Amino acid sequence: MNLLRKVIHYIDTLSYEKQCIKDQAKYQIQFFNCWEQNNEDMYWDQFIHHRHLLDYCPGKKIAIFSVFGRRKMLDKVKADFKVFFSAENVKREVFSQYSDYGLDNSAVDLAIGFDYIDNPRYIRFPLWIDYMFDAWLTDAEIRSKCAALRFPQYVDKSKSCCMVASNPGDGLRKEMYDSLSFLFHVDSAGRYLHNDDSLQMVFGDNKTSYLSGYYFNICPENTDSPGYVTEKVFESLSCGCIPIYWGSCQEPEPEVLNQDAIIFWDRKDHGAAALKQISELVSHPAILREFMRQPRLEPTAEEYILDTFHAIEDKFKEVISK
Repeated sequence: MNLLRKVIHYIDTLSYEKQCIKDQAKYQIQFFNCWEQNNEDMYWDQFIHHRHLLDYCPGKKIAIFSVFGRRKMLDKVKADFKVFFSAENVKREVFSQYSDYGLDNSAVDLAIGFDYIDNPRYIRFPLWIDYMFDAWLTDAEIRSKCAALRFPQYVDKSKSCCMVASNPGDGLRKEMYDSLSFLFHVDSAGRYLHNDDSLQMVFGDNKTSYLSGYYFNICPENTDSPGYVTEKVFESLSCGCIPIYWGSCQEPEPEVLNQDAIIFWDRKDHGAAALKQISELVSHPAILREFMRQPRLEPTAEEYILDTFHAIEDKFKEVISK
């Protein structure tokens, strides 16, 4: 019976891939093994179009791949240029077939991810950048957004701490939730440990508005790997919320984020140092206000982000020109 199910699944997979290739054939910028979204809403479609990167090669097609499907699609799809992008940690077993970012055997012309890799066909562009900075932003608009992120408007909050999570991860979220619950009530608005309906019922699933009402936000990454930084810590900081964070080897984007504005949860001491720091902040409102009023970004943040945008635009131009 298991063999039969595997055969049926394999046939369904082949059928889906064939249909996907057919459906994408009408687009100049094609997407495979990506999340379900209209092509024109995809970040890289907007990035390429707004920067007119295909204007000089009309008729040429670019295929962009991610991790949500078989690696064999990299070979099955015919395109003039192939790009691989992963916002996921490809070191995880579930994505291990993409641990090389498609760079081995020259499967792709360009690979994009969060890792630090020395390869002329690879460039680092972690998820938080495309989450925080729209693809069509000008340099001036990026600088303006950085200025707003550096010093979010300080206001007194009505609630202490929240968490928005859909799954337990590897158990760390429950450890953090349980430990912090001894200090104050923790609202959990996601599917995991759900005890608060206000995210959906009051804020219309607007996470930014929801987080803005809290002093602290539990926001660990799903996995710990150098450079693996998602939107979580940036979401908290942009909402004027103190992130209680774990991930990226406890050094998330040091050229961008002021590490002193983040409370780090150390798994080795089960968060003892973090709990002591949070307890002190809660007990001394003046110290808490000073903590929240410090700059969120490093002085180098704007240039780092702008350099990243310029570098990836140049990479695309280099690939397309070949």
